[in-house]
Amino acid sequence: MSLVTLVAVLATLDPADCRPYLPQGPGVTLDESFNVQMGVYLARSVKSYGLAILHPQSVEEVFGDPGYNPDHPPLGRLWLGVFHGISQAIAPVDDVAGPFVTIHARAGSACAFALTVLLVGLFAGVRWGGLAGITSSASLAMMPRLFGHAHLASLETIMGLFWTVAVLGTIQLWTRRNTSESDPAADEPSNGSAPREPPGDKTAIVCGLLIGLALLTKMQAILLPPLILVWGLWHWRWRAMRPLLIALLFSAVVFVTCWPWLWLDLPGHLAEYFGRTTGRVSLNVWYFGKSFADVDVPWHYPWVMTLLTLPAGVLIFAVAGLRRAGRSILFDPAISLTFGSVIAPLILFSLPGVAVYDGARLFLVAFPGIALLAGFGASAIRDWLAARKLRGNWAIAILLTLQLAGIVTTTPNYLSYYNVAVGGLPGADRLGFEVTYWGDSFSREFLRGLTDAVPEGAVVQVAPVLHQFQLEDLDQQIPMLRRHQVRLLAFRNDRSSRPAATTDSAGTRQGSEYLAVFHRRADAPSPETLKQAGWSLVSSASCQGVIVASLWQRTAGPASR
Repeated sequence: MSLVTLVAVLATLDPADCRPYLPQGPGVTLDESFNVQMGVYLARSVKSYGLAILHPQSVEEVFGDPGYNPDHPPLGRLWLGVFHGISQAIAPVDDVAGPFVTIHARAGSACAFALTVLLVGLFAGVRWGGLAGITSSASLAMMPRLFGHAHLASLETIMGLFWTVAVLGTIQLWTRRNTSESDPAADEPSNGSAPREPPGDKTAIVCGLLIGLALLTKMQAILLPPLILVWGLWHWRWRAMRPLLIALLFSAVVFVTCWPWLWLDLPGHLAEYFGRTTGRVSLNVWYFGKSFADVDVPWHYPWVMTLLTLPAGVLIFAVAGLRRAGRSILFDPAISLTFGSVIAPLILFSLPGVAVYDGARLFLVAFPGIALLAGFGASAIRDWLAARKLRGNWAIAILLTLQLAGIVTTTPNYLSYYNVAVGGLPGADRLGFEVTYWGDSFSREFLRGLTDAVPEGAVVQVAPVLHQFQLEDLDQQIPMLRRHQVRLLAFRNDRSSRPAATTDSAGTRQGSEYLAVFHRRADAPSPETLKQAGWSLVSSASCQGVIVASLWQRTAGPASR
């Protein structure tokens, strides 16, 4: 399952004619450039300096450089940078301007997702049997939102991997057979309850290392220390205090030691990093037909988005898993931490004043735990059907196969997926949910239509533009736009009469304006607004019949004197 997932993602990474002989992937998204640029910078710095990068002078040169962006820890971006180098060596793409190529770094997310699928399947298979393992890995692989993020050079998929490693590694290490104890009662009980004794110091250090690696990837990992603290105290009471303190202290040591930027000003940079969430620019969120600031989104947003962006079959399996678990959620350490890894992110992003935006992106770390619960539930469903002399394995296989429909029908706009409970993307659109949010709907097919529709050298406005480097990144990472000499400008949002004709650099009179829109409804101009301002629809890209990107044209008025 992991290898099939890896091949499926690697074959569909192309954002814009970088590999025209392969199927298209999601378009270049808003944040990829920041991650790729820093990833390539870190990978090249490590390759150049080697271990000497830890020397104080080297730390100042690399991490004190004004070009270094410390908005995220280095591990996830370094991962992307390493895979950027590997992909560039194996299958280089030359027709891209700038020092990096988005599609090369996307291979890092693809590999991280395949590893997560593997870990989830192995864990469930060892714990609950082969059917649970297969169902868990298949459920995770066929979650369209996760599958879509595996195509992007962003930190979400890598965060999901290290989050899963920390959670599953902690479960394994804390509940494994304790061979250092002579008392056989200290072994893991067969009924799934916690061993009598917590792990030793060495095991606690390894757990701390795993948590530290997650902390080095992205901010969401800050949930792991309190989650594991509560989990450990619940199952082992005060006997867990020593290994918990060792693990959490060592995780902090790993975090500080492996991020040399912190060494330059430890108190100040720690405050800057953890305080960045309060000082960041606010984003708009479209939810139930209304626009909210990201800190004002209703508390139920993460719960609703989770329920509506997971395949219905996976939800059925997961509910069956919860039902089968019953009170084991409280007493079985494996089930309880798995369940905790699901609800902790949802609770965090339900709290007042906590910013949440971009669909399920910020709490995707909850999805591997849901896949594990789905595997646990599949075993329960199989047993229930077998007791009634029905073919349980066939029923589960059919239900799993049906979940592929979500990926097939949303390709390459996987981030626009909603399940059948809400009527797919058309139903979500009618209810007022965001149909696309990250610019991925500027796919290869849409951009080819754009270059076919506009004259060579044309100026094309873009909406919405959400950061100052967005258009520059599109120009650098999309070869077909450069070949057609398309110039990109931010949309002026002029609702008045048609503008006067202009003359381009070659002296040709431009009689029309063009506008490309990805339909992030919280920020993009609505089709009705554009039509009222004189714009006419030229072409569009749709997902399940809903327009997610569109090209517009407006005829200019007489030339100004």
